[in-house]
Amino acid sequence: MDEVLYSRLMHSIGRKAVEWLSSSRVLVLGCRGMGAEVAKNLALSGVASVGLVDEGTVCVEDLGCQMLLKEGDVGSNRAVATARTLRELSPCVDAIAISEAALESSLKDFQLLVVTMGTLPYIAHVNRMCREAGVMLVAAISRGVFSFVFVDLGECFSVLDETGEPVSPVLVEGITQDSPATVTVVEEQRHGLEDGDEVVFSGISGMEELNHRASYPVTVTGSCSFTIPEDTRGFNRYVSGGYFHKKRPVKKMSFLPMDKSINSPEFCISDPAKAGRTPCLHIAFQAADEYERQHGDADSSSSANEEACSSDSGAGRRDGTSGLDEELVKLVAQGGSVEICPIVAITGGIAAQEAIKALSKVFMPVHQWFYFDATECLPLKSSSLEERTPLGSRYDSQAALFGREFQQKLSSSQWLVVGAGGIGSEVLKNLVLMGVGCGTSGRIVMTDMDSVSKANLVDQALYHIDDLDRPKTPTAARALRRINPAAQIHALQEKFDASSESLFDTSFFESMTGVISAVDNSTSRLYIDMRCVNYRRPLIDGGKHGAKGSVQVFVPFQSEMYASTRDPPEHREFPICTLKNFPYAPEHTLKWAVETFEALFKQRPVDVNSYLSKRDFQDSMRKSPASTRLPILETLRDALVLQRPLSFDACVQWARLQFEELFTNNIKQLLYNFPAGMTTSAGTPFWSGTKRIPTPLAFHPSDPLHMDFIIAAANLQATVYGLKGCRDHSLFVDIVQRVAVPHFQPKEGIKIAVSDSEVRNPQRRGQDDSDATAACEAILQELPTPPSLVGYRLTPLEFEKDDEHNFHADFIAAAANLRAHNYGIPLSTKLQARLIGGGIIPAIITSTSVVGGLICLELYKLLLQKPLSDYRHSYFNLAVPLFCFAQPMKAFEHTVARSQGGLLNWTLWDKFEMDCVGMPLESFLLNFKQQQGLEITMVSYGKSLLYAEFLPRKKLQDRFPVTLLDLVTSVGKVAVPPTETKLVFSVSCTDADGNDVEVPDVIVKVR
Repeated sequence: MDEVLYSRLMHSIGRKAVEWLSSSRVLVLGCRGMGAEVAKNLALSGVASVGLVDEGTVCVEDLGCQMLLKEGDVGSNRAVATARTLRELSPCVDAIAISEAALESSLKDFQLLVVTMGTLPYIAHVNRMCREAGVMLVAAISRGVFSFVFVDLGECFSVLDETGEPVSPVLVEGITQDSPATVTVVEEQRHGLEDGDEVVFSGISGMEELNHRASYPVTVTGSCSFTIPEDTRGFNRYVSGGYFHKKRPVKKMSFLPMDKSINSPEFCISDPAKAGRTPCLHIAFQAADEYERQHGDADSSSSANEEACSSDSGAGRRDGTSGLDEELVKLVAQGGSVEICPIVAITGGIAAQEAIKALSKVFMPVHQWFYFDATECLPLKSSSLEERTPLGSRYDSQAALFGREFQQKLSSSQWLVVGAGGIGSEVLKNLVLMGVGCGTSGRIVMTDMDSVSKANLVDQALYHIDDLDRPKTPTAARALRRINPAAQIHALQEKFDASSESLFDTSFFESMTGVISAVDNSTSRLYIDMRCVNYRRPLIDGGKHGAKGSVQVFVPFQSEMYASTRDPPEHREFPICTLKNFPYAPEHTLKWAVETFEALFKQRPVDVNSYLSKRDFQDSMRKSPASTRLPILETLRDALVLQRPLSFDACVQWARLQFEELFTNNIKQLLYNFPAGMTTSAGTPFWSGTKRIPTPLAFHPSDPLHMDFIIAAANLQATVYGLKGCRDHSLFVDIVQRVAVPHFQPKEGIKIAVSDSEVRNPQRRGQDDSDATAACEAILQELPTPPSLVGYRLTPLEFEKDDEHNFHADFIAAAANLRAHNYGIPLSTKLQARLIGGGIIPAIITSTSVVGGLICLELYKLLLQKPLSDYRHSYFNLAVPLFCFAQPMKAFEHTVARSQGGLLNWTLWDKFEMDCVGMPLESFLLNFKQQQGLEITMVSYGKSLLYAEFLPRKKLQDRFPVTLLDLVTSVGKVAVPPTETKLVFSVSCTDADGNDVEVPDVIVKVR
């Protein structure tokens, strides 16, 4: 199992689930858009084999929804052509085409069948075949803006993990000798249990009888306590430590085959606001299906709609449902067999996730029907029959719903896509399939600074194994043109931030229809949001985290902006003293290991290079307190004098001494300061609660973990110093046995912080300021002078999560687990080290696909200029599964009284606009007052204050004759790009009554 390739997927569904997928075989029936989307998602998720069944011939219309087909495939067998491209996309997957005649005989070779074509009776017939062969089934069918997923995993299916949420060990604080026994946990870690949950204990000191015994059901008695049905009165007394893990319960589920379930359906609701229409959709699909079987599926005229609608009564009686929405039934029937890209992406993502659930037994399956609709995307007025008549174009399916005029609007639109990673790849793929920006006057501009890494290949379908280390955007552009040769792609490798505003200037934004954000952090989103609001362009933002995803849309002059609400913090912060001295959880040891890596292999080389290259280094250092300078200078002395290696042997010796310092001496010093029997001023044991008493480690070359640390640390040290590394285990063993390790002597007067307040406000630590100053000067005398090391530099290391040969993850895993041994904390895997160290976001192609589809649904609405009530913020969790939709908040409207009478009503999207080419500040202030009836009291550009009433008179007199452009340059120290013609200024004003009021920004034409 390639841990780097599948690291994001393992982070989403677990290593064991990925291993199960790697030996799974799936058969996909139907290779139009839906079948291809499912096959693509399963192939990228690492299934061993994908069989494809489709006797159809590739037609031009297929190219509007099927990314695995090319124009050269027209006229060839759909399954054969799809299998060929699927093998190119994922060479590890055995993609084969199977004839429909061999379907029944081939079923025995597969564990699961995904059906994406055929009538309902045909699917039910195939379902019966699967039941007889012991094969699970998922069906996914779309009709225009409607779709359903049906799941049959057999009469007895076991779910091993319902949610996929990580289960961390919880630290035990006490266990009573009682019946039932009461367990308490430390206040910092609330147990999060519910009655009936089962727990397993480990690492308990004293009451060892509980360790690793059968799980215990719990009865919750408080947020930090629960009881277990065990008589512990005869057990040893609880002493300290120990953890419990919540046992994941196995959920048994039973499914009905389609021919039975269709008349007694159980629905998984996709949108609670539309729950009432789900039964109607269930009937509408049956009615439309029945009509097409009787009359053929080619007729999608209004008469066909009426006929389908009239046939619903029988279906309604079978289901016992009345009060059908006839208009909804007509829309379903009108969809016919039409597939449009966004619906296929969403439904194909859901169906593939259901397949993964079936194969891995991870996450809660749909039970049993899931219906999705996006009627909000449809035009308010239907296009004429002529507008919807097929013309032999790849866009015929889309035009059948939206009309040719709208297709032309898609083709001539211009969009900026920021980010070409997971979400960006899916969105870009959808856009070119839909024809967005593919006309002569349209374009798609994408920008991303990253290069393709191996880990990208599991959820970024535009990149292949041959693309590793290539820049993403030009690589993606080539892939997109293969999908649709008409695609007008402009690939940029720029970071979208303040440094690139000369490129993404006023003229650029004014040419854009809108912006799609496919970034993975809130800082970037906030910047993109600010730029869109400044230039009043719509923004669609997508995000994902494992099986979870979200899409938000921000509509100019209608909705609030992204910055109107705040996302929760992206990274959990731990107390400094916990990480440094008192860890009690695996995440603490991993975070400590990451910080140790950065201190030794990143910050230390940076400090050395600053000392050697910056002429004012020593002068700037002397401006800091001696207590601050001393640790930095000690690091420099170690790096350049005491521990500077001249050979790889010296790197190994250094690594051995680092082991002693980090895992032996530091622990001994901690125990010297806080002995085992120490009590606090309140009389309670110091080593209690979250403070776990540590144990120093004794190095043994026969211990694999000890040697893992030595090998990784020595090779990293060699890389920093430009020396050649080594992997010969016997060499390391030979060297470490010859290293003279100094005997530990505890240091007197060393103060160790026990709280973060002590860390932030340190007292003197053994040396007064004069001693520290003297020590600093002495070290400076020992250091070699920069001129004596001209050209000598160290190599700082940035943690690289996707390189399995660079020892980065090896070091963090080994260091974290050695520290875990110090404190009796559960160990971490190398995968966890890679995830924590690299800040990896869990990723799975299924949720990425759904996000990409939802984004494109909102794009339809923006081009149709829909009312705010039709837009949707979307939030989902495919693991549960759960979908939530909400209308964006309406933009808040401010009201300000003008001095000349009347009111100014404005939202965050409104801006004052003025032509101020060559206009001095004084004239700008006067003109603004005359035009707006408001008096400016302050003008700023970015962080620079250009004008304020309270500034000194002399400064104001100097600035009044200066133009706004020159003020930005001279006062703000900003070099305005020569192509930029407009600048945005923030102003503060007073209203007619002299009150300070909030007003819009001012867009000023300066050139």
